[in-house]
Amino acid sequence: KNTWEKLNALEEETFARIILGQQPVDSFDQFVEEWYREGGAQITQEVTEALANDAPSSSVTSQH
Repeated sequence: KNTWEKLNALEEETFARIILGQQPVDSFDQFVEEWYREGGAQITQEVTEALANDAPSSSVTSQH
């Protein structure tokens, strides 16, 4: 599995366990820490950079 697939599986498993009452809601915080540690931080950085590169330049003026 690639990183994205692993993170999605972790998310689905964690959410299902919380919803089914197999884990307390407080375990969400641990999920977030693990998600970032297992590759989420890198993915977040890549998405942020991609969005910044795709954002319209502030020097572009709108036409009315």
